[in-house]
Amino acid sequence: MFGHAETIGKITFYPDAGEVTVAHEFALCVVERTSRIIAENRRRFFELRSWGADSPA
Repeated sequence: MFGHAETIGKITFYPDAGEVTVAHEFALCVVERTSRIIAENRRRFFELRSWGADSPA
């Protein structure tokens, strides 16, 4: 119907459907930013553990 669909989480986006493309781009930005935040927090957590601290002061 709309061509290639992409599913992110529980939302399916149809990039060929005009205004949905904006929502698609926004969702990809949110996913990318969230992934970077999670990766940074994971890095900090393991860095603190390697110094012997169980939790940040």
